[in-house]
Amino acid sequence: MTNLIYFPYSRKSMDKMIQILQNEPLFGKKEKYAPRGGLTDVRLFMNRRQLLAKALKGQRRLMELQKENNWDRNTLLSAVVLLDDPLPFTLHFTAFMAVIEGQGTDEQRKEWIPPSERMEILGIDKA
Repeated sequence: MTNLIYFPYSRKSMDKMIQILQNEPLFGKKEKYAPRGGLTDVRLFMNRRQLLAKALKGQRRLMELQKENNWDRNTLLSAVVLLDDPLPFTLHFTAFMAVIEGQGTDEQRKEWIPPSERMEILGIDKA
C-alpha cells in the first residue's frame, strides 16, 4: 500500500523532502498572529501584493532547493503539492512545458524544454 501512496517516490525520499521543506521558515503558514493567542494562518491577513511577494520568494527558494538537492521536475512539483501554496510557476510546469512535451516535435522539445527547465523562458499567465 505504501508503494501506491508514494508512487513514484519511496517513503524515504518523500520523508527527506518533507524534512527539507519543514526546515524552511519561509514555507511556514502558522505564526503567532491570532487576536486571542495561538496560531493562525498568516496569509489570512495579507493583501494581494503581499501574497504575491511571499509566493515569489517561495518560488525562488524552491528553485534553490531544487539545485541544492538535485531534484528533477517531478520532485519539484511534488514539493509544490506538499506545500499546498499557489505559486506563479505552477502553470509553467504543469501546462506550458507539458504541452510542449506532449504535442511538440523532437526539435521543439530540444529547443524549448531545456531553457524552460532553467526558467530562462516562462509560460505563465500575465494576469
